[in-house]
Amino acid sequence: MVKQLFKARSADIIISAPKGFGARMMAARELCGLSQLEAYPLFGYQNSSRLAKIELGVDVERVSVPFVGAASRAYDVSVEFLLSLSDHPSRNPAEVTESRVQKILTDLMAGEEERIRSIAVALDKIAAQVERNETRTKELLDAINRFRELNPEFEDMPGGAKLDRLIFESRQDAKRGTEELAGLRKSLKQIS
Repeated sequence: MVKQLFKARSADIIISAPKGFGARMMAARELCGLSQLEAYPLFGYQNSSRLAKIELGVDVERVSVPFVGAASRAYDVSVEFLLSLSDHPSRNPAEVTESRVQKILTDLMAGEEERIRSIAVALDKIAAQVERNETRTKELLDAINRFRELNPEFEDMPGGAKLDRLIFESRQDAKRGTEELAGLRKSLKQIS
């Protein structure tokens, strides 16, 4: 036998039904795995038509406070859920708190992911410049080596040794930059 949790009385306190109340009632009923035919006796109705009207939002501008409380108990959902004040149906405060914390963390992680993406975009721009720099320094090193082949006296020319050293150091810096950039890209991919 189905236990009746609510008997409507005209003296009940009435409140305005929030927009979406019917949809929340339907969602709560479905969370319990009940059909309208199984649920209507819980509210003291003679048939399912009144419950169907409530769920469809037809002719439901106001609901009684005891009805909302009875629906909360019948469907084991929070009053806040039925009144669209919370998206979490649980009546257990610990579960509600856990859900809120989880949502906050999810939102924070989404923000962090967006920041990581923007860093990755900036890193790609820097990477392109570093790679161009490495290519140019290699070309410069090849050119100076060719110049040295064509001009054996290059080493003895004023400024020749310094030019050779600076080109070599630039090439080494460019190689290091490319390697460091590859490491940054790898670690950034592991984060995201």
